[in-house]
Amino acid sequence: MEWWANKCHQWANDGKDVYVYFDNDQNGYAAFNALTLQAMVRTGTPTA
Repeated sequence: MEWWANKCHQWANDGKDVYVYFDNDQNGYAAFNALTLQAMVRTGTPTA
């Protein structure tokens, strides 16, 4: 997820709107992964 966080952070800094879709799995991790990615992008540092 670090690679995606870096790309999203770069795109946002370039003035682009960034939208990410998480396909939920049987364990429902999509929401937790989305929150993790959001935190990584906001801070510019990996949390994973």
